[in-house]
Formats: sequence, structure tokens, C-alpha cells
Amino acid sequence: MGVVFSETRNGDCPATITRVWSATDSCGNSVSATQVITVLAAGVPDRDSDGDGLLDSEEKILGTNPNKADTDGDGRNDGLEVERGTNPLVVDLFPTFVRNDFDGDAISDLGVYDHLSGTWHLLRSRDGYTSAQYGFFGTTPVPGDYDGDGKADLAVYDPANAVWYINGSAGKAVILQWGFRGTVPVPADYDGDGRTDLAVYHGRLGLFYVNGSRRGKFYKRAFLPGGQPVVGDFDGDRAADFAVYQPSSAKWKIQLQAGGVINRVFGDTNARGLATDYDGDGRADLATFHAPTGWWTISGSRMGSFKVAMPQAAGGLPVTGDYNGNNKAEAVVFLPLTAEWIFSGKGPGQVVRIQFGGASSTPLGAGP
Repeated sequence: MGVVFSETRNGDCPATITRVWSATDSCGNSVSATQVITVLAAGVPDRDSDGDGLLDSEEKILGTNPNKADTDGDGRNDGLEVERGTNPLVVDLFPTFVRNDFDGDAISDLGVYDHLSGTWHLLRSRDGYTSAQYGFFGTTPVPGDYDGDGKADLAVYDPANAVWYINGSAGKAVILQWGFRGTVPVPADYDGDGRTDLAVYHGRLGLFYVNGSRRGKFYKRAFLPGGQPVVGDFDGDRAADFAVYQPSSAKWKIQLQAGGVINRVFGDTNARGLATDYDGDGRADLATFHAPTGWWTISGSRMGSFKVAMPQAAGGLPVTGDYNGNNKAEAVVFLPLTAEWIFSGKGPGQVVRIQFGGASSTPLGAGP
């Protein structure tokens, strides 16, 4: 049997050698195979020195710093910027994090937290159902993008000790005490760096206490007797502002971080106050949900005020999120008794129902 090969060479440092081998037996039968050999320079293997998801050789080509995960210092590491098509050498203004987006596709995911077992059940829009145990009895779910990777992290708050437990989706776990007895968690991005900050609200004092990832520790006062804390970016500067809704009078007090206070009466009394972007203009809109009737009243900063009737959702918990990816929040309600999610439909009085959760479930997105 005779064996021969032909060879071609391409490039230099690294060089690629392609060999085509042919073998023929005494009966004239033949077969061939191709072999590709890549010659690399001797030395230390290529690696990711700063842990940003890019190899050092890739960083050399891009011009980024292989020893600094975030070359331009804008709060997103170089690998994430390359993945999302932004420039790792230029400070970028990133899209606002979509609440309860656990897979990074800018769509809110259905999710519940079992407060008895500490188990999270998620129905992610990209890859379907998943579950994870993170938390324990008596803790409150406080998901958010604490590490700035564009995905929600599993996190719980222990009100007994004011301790936060955060399991970052980028692989970094954090346990931190922030708050004190009598405070409720109100996490949000208060300093506009694309990362969720630890924050609590003390109702009797009317104070928000924030531990900002960029700005550091500070507090703001927004007080109405018996008021509910509400958080949202009301002026579109990408930093959350501080608000309080008083159910007995439907009064709102909003303390803008850029300066100024807004006092307003809006919505139903004896309702739940919410704030999120219902009309897609990048600013949080005031809303109330009246649980006994299932009525929403929404004050769109661009669309004006309107009502949404959802009598099928009476007795439920209002939830905020963008579940269809159109950059607008929907009117959504979770019914604890049946673990049903009720979405407002396209026509008057129409709804869409999805069953997801259990008897001991807390819906994600029902917080301030």
C-alpha cells in the first residue's frame, strides 16, 4: 500500500499547514483525508487575565486593557460590551435594566419565590423553566441587576437582621447588612451606573437609605403619614427617584434626585401605588391598582391618564414588568389563591391568564 500527501502553507506566526493524505492498496482502491496543523508560538497559553470574558489576544486586537475588566470605566465589562455591540473603549449610556429579566433578553420573566422553602421558580422568555434554591423562611425576594451584567440576580432580604443575600449571575455572591428593624427593602439603580443599589425605607421617619454602587451611602426624605414607598425614574435621567403614595388620600410626594419635589393627587384611594414606564418614553408613570375592583388608573407621562378594567383580577397583587419586549410595562396582576397571572388583553375587558406558581408563592415584581 502506498501513502502520499500534498501540503500547502498559509500565514506565518501563527502558520496553518494543510495536508491531504492519500492511500492506495494493491487493488487500486484509494482513500484520502485532510489534516490541518496550526503552529502557535511557544510560551504561556492564551488566557483571560482580567476575567472579562475576552482572551488577552482578543483584547490586544480590540485595544482594550487585558488587565482591566472595564477598560472605559462605564460600569460594563469589556466582554459584555463586545457581546452587546457597544464600544468597550467609549463610555456608553446603557439601556435601562428591565425588571426581572433573568436571561438578558430585555423581557421580564415570570417568576415566583416560595417563601417557605426559599426556592425560586422562573419561566424565562429565552430558555423556559428553571428553579433554584436561594433563601430561607422569612426572607423577602429582592431581585435586581446588582453586578451590572444586564441580568437579574437572585437576592433575598432578611427583615429580622436587615441582611441582604445576593447571588450574582456573574458568579459573585454578596452578604451585606444594610438597614435596620422596621425598614423595608426598595432596591433600584439610584446612581445611574446600570447596577441595582441596596436601599431601604423607614415609613415612620420617611427616609430612604441608599448604599449606592457608585455614589456611596446617602439618604433622602419623602414622607406622607401612612405612605407606601414607590421607586421610579420620573425625570428620565436613568437614576431612580424617591416617591411615597398615601392610600387614604391618593396623594403622591416625589423627591427628584436632580432637584425639586412633586406633590400630586392621582389615582384611587385605598389602592396600591406603583411607578414604571407604561408608555415607553423612558420615564416612570404613576399608577394605582384598586384590588377590590381590579381597576388600574395610570398617568402616562406621554399618553396622558387612562384606566384599565380587570375585574377578573380583583383581589390580586399588582406586578410591574415588560413581558412582551416593547419597552412598555403592562398591567399585570397575580392571584395568590389560584397562582394565576392575569395580563390585560388587546380589547376592552379582555385578559390573558397564565398559571404559574403555588400556594406559598410570592410573585416577583410585586414590590415597590
